[in-house]
Amino acid sequence: MKKLKLLSLGILLLGAGYSIIPTYYHKLWNPRNLRRLSLKPDSSQKVIALTFDDGPDPRYTGRILDLLKELHVKATFFVVGEKAKQHPQLIDRMIKEGHQVAFHSFEHGNGMFKTPGYTKRDFKKCRELARKYGWKIRLFRPPWGHTNLWSKYYAKKNGFELAYWNVMAQDWSKHATPVTITTKLMRRIKPGSVICLHDSGGAPGAPEHTISALKQVLPWLLRQGYEFIGLEDDPIWKRS
Repeated sequence: MKKLKLLSLGILLLGAGYSIIPTYYHKLWNPRNLRRLSLKPDSSQKVIALTFDDGPDPRYTGRILDLLKELHVKATFFVVGEKAKQHPQLIDRMIKEGHQVAFHSFEHGNGMFKTPGYTKRDFKKCRELARKYGWKIRLFRPPWGHTNLWSKYYAKKNGFELAYWNVMAQDWSKHATPVTITTKLMRRIKPGSVICLHDSGGAPGAPEHTISALKQVLPWLLRQGYEFIGLEDDPIWKRS
């Protein structure tokens, strides 16, 4: 029994060192990983970043791009490599219309539970895909924000910087509605916010609610005087 307890403790410690500690270090503390725009503490400038995860999705991404174009709003799309490979024309449209493109892994795997070998291959596939299509991609957002001991190393090795968020509206949830998404965004967004929404994935039809909410929230934010920038335009990267 004592040996079993020691073995269990050893496995727990190994797991914590491999995935739990790296995940929360990068997600919550590491100052080199962007979570909110690096405005000066006394800044009154209403600058925010709008980001989308899990796409591209031909059912929803194009409609979001239409709305952004209509309102002259720029965004950053964290795309899943497999989906980008299937729909490169949507990525090309994003770039053509002045948006920024970043990676959200190649297969949307949970980094906490992936081996070093898998982690290495996933980052490499992202880099090779970007090179194949000539996409200049610098940022990488881990799915769920989960990483392991090797994630930061392979991100840097492949030319990526980790980028997170500080405002979410749970738009992926089966309980989300256009009203709940709108309400959460209006309450949570402040100068410097990095907003994480989704143009694919989540509960069935969830991005439909996101689009409906955006039709209300984006005009409201513009009336409040907010300016939208891409995450690569944040000054933090100039210090990298």
